[in-house]
Amino acid sequence: MRKSFIFLIATLFVVTSCQTNKVTVEGTVKDYNVESAPTILITSSDVSFNWICSDTIDVDSTGHFRVELPTDDAIFVGLMVWGNHSMSFISEEGETHGITVDLSARRSTINTEGRNKEGIDFMSTYKPAPSLGAFSVLNTFSKRGDRAEISIANVKKEKEETLSKLGELYDAEKISESFYELAVIDREAFYNGLTAKFALIDIGNLLAKGEAIPENLIAYIDAALPFEDVNSLKYINTMWWDELSGIAIDKEINLNCGGNFDSIRSIHSAGKINTFKIATAEKIFSNRQQLETYTANTIYLSALQRKFEKELIDNFNKFQEDFPNSKYSKYITHLIDDIKAYHQKIEADFLDKVKFVENPDEIETFDELISHFKGKQLYIDIWATWCGPCKDEFKYGAELKRMLSEKNTEILYISIDEAENDQRWLGMIKYYNLDGNHIRAYSSLQSSVRDLIVENGRISIPQYIIVDESGKIVDVNAPRPSEIDELRNRL
Repeated sequence: MRKSFIFLIATLFVVTSCQTNKVTVEGTVKDYNVESAPTILITSSDVSFNWICSDTIDVDSTGHFRVELPTDDAIFVGLMVWGNHSMSFISEEGETHGITVDLSARRSTINTEGRNKEGIDFMSTYKPAPSLGAFSVLNTFSKRGDRAEISIANVKKEKEETLSKLGELYDAEKISESFYELAVIDREAFYNGLTAKFALIDIGNLLAKGEAIPENLIAYIDAALPFEDVNSLKYINTMWWDELSGIAIDKEINLNCGGNFDSIRSIHSAGKINTFKIATAEKIFSNRQQLETYTANTIYLSALQRKFEKELIDNFNKFQEDFPNSKYSKYITHLIDDIKAYHQKIEADFLDKVKFVENPDEIETFDELISHFKGKQLYIDIWATWCGPCKDEFKYGAELKRMLSEKNTEILYISIDEAENDQRWLGMIKYYNLDGNHIRAYSSLQSSVRDLIVENGRISIPQYIIVDESGKIVDVNAPRPSEIDELRNRL
């Protein structure tokens, strides 16, 4: 299966070509394939470490890349292989790091010589790398059903062990003072954020059940993320600040809604959750750097999901008014333009090439659905409006249509969206030019479809199925539209 990857190098400083004080990052992509040539994106900031700002640097034809990052102090450096894995480390002026990117193993390794080698090696072992907008390590501190108290105790234990080890390395002069200070701030941000996150998860579960929020859960968040830390620049240069600010906002929203889960859900249903979050941030963040970064990150991550929320257009217009010289704007503009184009396009009527299966609420099984197309070979696309990889495949639609026509094959799109996303489902059919047959599966049909594609207890979409003229499944895991040549051979 051929895949495309995006690399992001993140640092706290602006890149220039004539800087003498610098950190050098040299990399090799293992088993490099020119056909799926990865792209390295540089993102830099003198305010905070995040993945919004990115500029392209090409990997050469042999799979090598070299990046020079200007600095005269300790900095964070991050590498993200989009859709595959990420890593991060601390570096200082004058250091050179060798990175080996292993796509098949979904990891990168670092080879460093110099004064902070043992510190970098230690942090690469114990320090989970940042992912895009999510703590990805919660399950390493808790098991299903654990109360927040148990998970938080596990976090506290590892925090103490990690900070103790960093202290030992510093006392033994294995790491510099600058490295040590940055590492301690980073680890405090990470573990304090996890503590607050576990408490917030319990709060969300209680709200969903209509139960009261115990004071001890609020106390956990307040102790881990006291107001003076949240409303200062203490953690803003760590890679976890976006997470910490998000936790602070979510806690405030829960309290503002008086613990009323229905009230929070109604904000989501009204399509105003981002507006509400940004308004809440305006109340609690007194520092404009924090507010700018939080607002930009909220708009960017939401737009990146391609749910095309109309509120994001207004959110971004206000952001540009409030921060007219923001460096983030140029990285968000194209996403907002896509949202504008989406809403303009969905106002049009459906074309004759779009057909909907009749009486979808009466179809309870996959076999019953297929019986409506007896005598026709089908290529079935199982997708949902919230599925990013599903929507990535739609860009191959024109070539797919031509090939299916040559093979006398019809396409059937099965959406597993819930009823609340009905209008978004219809809108995306128009926006992505999804000519062919469509059905949004009701609960019984959804269960039947899920049973068909479940693997190791998990469901992964997009999923593609080939059904022959007699209604028999030929391939339950057919090639994707992006694998058009392989798909052509299967039909």
